[in-house]
Amino acid sequence: MANSYEPYLLEVKRALSSALCLYDLPCEHVERYSRPEVEFDDSPGLMLPPIAICRNEREKCLIERSVNSVRFSIQVKQDNALEVLVLRLPSMLVNTKSLHLDAHEASDKA
Repeated sequence: MANSYEPYLLEVKRALSSALCLYDLPCEHVERYSRPEVEFDDSPGLMLPPIAICRNEREKCLIERSVNSVRFSIQVKQDNALEVLVLRLPSMLVNTKSLHLDAHEASDKA
């Protein structure tokens, strides 16, 4: 069973490796300000084509890219209550961490 996931996971890894080659790009609308272009639709020239990788209808990922940011969405199968619980805990942790992250503090460290 583990071997059936290998091509899918390798493709996701390859796509993420190429998508995470980012650089700092100042905002075209506000001087001395850098913002994640993937979150805004006002500069379509800075957006790169999204990458969708599907193993089946219940297991897929979407990578939305721009020149200075990436949004990664993943859908994983949840057949029983244990899988739902195992997937809910890490996603709650990531969401909690992202809500408490100060954007200015994070960009100053980069």
